[in-house]
Amino acid sequence: MHGHRVPDQGLGTHHDRVCASHEVCAADQWESKAPTTCTATQWQTVAAGTHNDRECKEHTVCTGTEYQTKASGTHHDRVCASHEVCAADQWESKASGTHHDRECTAMTVCTATQWETKALALTSDRECQAHTTCSATQWETKASGTHHDRTCQAHMASSGVRLS
Repeated sequence: MHGHRVPDQGLGTHHDRVCASHEVCAADQWESKAPTTCTATQWQTVAAGTHNDRECKEHTVCTGTEYQTKASGTHHDRVCASHEVCAADQWESKASGTHHDRECTAMTVCTATQWETKALALTSDRECQAHTTCSATQWETKASGTHHDRTCQAHMASSGVRLS
């Protein structure tokens, strides 16, 4: 409508109509006002157009049980994911953070020929060691268990001397 004139004052009995030019909007304007500017905590969801304003939305904020997988930007939202929760048969090998997930590792299970030398904890694995095996010249003084080793003692000769 560039070049058309619109009435500024209506036609009357004592005066003629007075017209003024339409305002021509610049590239960063639209018909009613300058476009909305998104803040640093917002991202643009709809671009400003000739007949609509720019629309902004607040960036998602990751909660304490989430971490950021994609940083926020001016034209996209932040993406968050839930931290992994270690299962009962796992331990936390890497703590969770704001920009990375928790890492869980399968816990070590001691075999029947091993005993536990260090207990499993939330942030450390169990440690196992092979049970001592008594030699042919020894006898078992304490049986092996899941949380202690076997103990052996040398056999005594009939003369009372220990055999080695």
